[in-house]
Amino acid sequence: MNQVLTKVSVQLAAAMWAALAAGALISSCAPRVEPLASDAEITGTKYKILDGALAPSTHDISGSGILAFSDLIPGVKSDRHFATEFQLEDGGSIEIFLFSQVLESEKSFARGYSVILNRVGESLLWRRRIGTQEQLAEELPTEGQNGIKFPQGGAKIRLGIDVHNDHGHILFWISDASDNRDADPEQPFYEDKVGSTIEGGLSWGVQLVTGTLTKATTSNAIFKD
Repeated sequence: MNQVLTKVSVQLAAAMWAALAAGALISSCAPRVEPLASDAEITGTKYKILDGALAPSTHDISGSGILAFSDLIPGVKSDRHFATEFQLEDGGSIEIFLFSQVLESEKSFARGYSVILNRVGESLLWRRRIGTQEQLAEELPTEGQNGIKFPQGGAKIRLGIDVHNDHGHILFWISDASDNRDADPEQPFYEDKVGSTIEGGLSWGVQLVTGTLTKATTSNAIFKD
């Protein structure tokens, strides 16, 4: 009887090893599926797509969606410059979040400061918001200081923003990107005197609706005050 049990045990063990070996062979022959990288890059700045149907390439990001840049702002009261270039389709918009918090679970930003630009035909309208996305955004003027012209809606837009967050002072340089002249640091298009530190976070990012983003970088503030 013991001999029969031993023989059966040996046969079962052999069958198990054969099955394991077959599984290993199938596994080794199957193509490996690598996980998708969570970060991509534009003009040297890494980012993560939080939500939407954005199409990243080596030169731009197009479509509609929301993304957060990986480079964190050094400190809440730091002075930073944010340089962007983008183009909007008719009816499209872009919202640029600065000194904000990323809510990955909700795929959105909270608090901080943001500027919103909407294209309506050949017109470009812009507003700014302080606080949450539920708060109403205030319109900004489309007439610049010292006769600086506001770009048309269909243009590729160059937008530079200085945030001096130790005292809530924000400067904007905005122009048609086809104008190859560098913006005069001493001649911003608009000056937003918030008057106090923006208590948000250390993140920045973009929400794009039917548009293309071609540049996004951050550096030390270019205007000294």
